[in-house]
Amino acid sequence: MLCRTTMILFVIFSALAAMILYLFIAPMYFEIDTEAGLMRVRFHNWAKATLRAENGTIHLQLKIAWWGKDLDILEMIGRQRPAKNNVNKHTKSSTTFKIKRLPQRMLQVMKSFTVQTFYITFDTGSMAFNGILYPWVMFVRWYIHKDIHINFVQENCIKLTLRNSIASMVWAFIK
Repeated sequence: MLCRTTMILFVIFSALAAMILYLFIAPMYFEIDTEAGLMRVRFHNWAKATLRAENGTIHLQLKIAWWGKDLDILEMIGRQRPAKNNVNKHTKSSTTFKIKRLPQRMLQVMKSFTVQTFYITFDTGSMAFNGILYPWVMFVRWYIHKDIHINFVQENCIKLTLRNSIASMVWAFIK
């Protein structure tokens, strides 16, 4: 009987450890699409947070597995909050890493992202300035091998998708 109980506990803990490991290495996507008015953070297909601007309001849509919630940000900001008692509490926070190295570490974390989709098209509104920028934009497009366009039809659009995982962000931060 003891062997059977330990075997069941072993299977449960193994499954839990496998799920945690999978969540650690699962891809995370950051998406921006100005044509659709979309800014989204998506963690694989299980969780996503979408920020949308439509009809003069800003909506935050949260979805985790089968649960979902739609929040109106402007309505939440407009609500009155109850007054708090402002008591000065002197708490000392201890940091384990040096503040001087924080910008360097954050840069390493940003470098760990990979670009999945990159498309930019823009118009400055001035035909002459667009003509001056056109060769420079084409040079940058050739140099970085990404879709960057300058147009003359008042069209501005950004589509950007970045991919990363929690494991690579943590590794870049501690490296």
